[in-house]
Amino acid sequence: MPVQALIVINGPIAAGKSTVAQALGRQLRQNGHPTAVVDLDELYLMMNAKPMSDSRTWHRARRAAAALTDCFLSSGIEIVVVEGAFWDESERAPFLDALTWSGSPLFVTLLVSHDVAYRRVQGDSGRSLSRSPDFLRRNNEEFAARLDPRRATDVVLDSDIQTPPQLVTTILDSGALTEQLDITTI
Repeated sequence: MPVQALIVINGPIAAGKSTVAQALGRQLRQNGHPTAVVDLDELYLMMNAKPMSDSRTWHRARRAAAALTDCFLSSGIEIVVVEGAFWDESERAPFLDALTWSGSPLFVTLLVSHDVAYRRVQGDSGRSLSRSPDFLRRNNEEFAARLDPRRATDVVLDSDIQTPPQLVTTILDSGALTEQLDITTI
């Protein structure tokens, strides 16, 4: 039976979720693992337009991410990387409840300081509302308030001090991931 794993990259705006998820997907594919990357924001935008503030659409997007994950894993994809906002149990539940795959996902939470996040969004012309310093600060504060330090199952990484390639290496070397995969195959 092929190895199967689900990695969920979580964090606030500009923590590097998309960058790390894409880099992780590339590295896993280069290592011979059929891997798919699912972007929660893109699923939201398939159902609704910006601004991305409708809670019902977020709920549907998380359930769609679970359905897509199940589809990928049942069709021969070994590893699925889902990236998006899964800050607390209320955001994780629609995804986890809809997921039929029987494994345990590895949640990776990326941290980022306001200053680094602000620099990142200013350099990204595709950003709109998140380029506002006040909006970004509120988002980071809300994320910090909802971060549960008792959630010991998450791998928590600081994207201020590690580059995306370093973060990928840390994720691949994580003990939680090696429990799901035969590390010799990574």
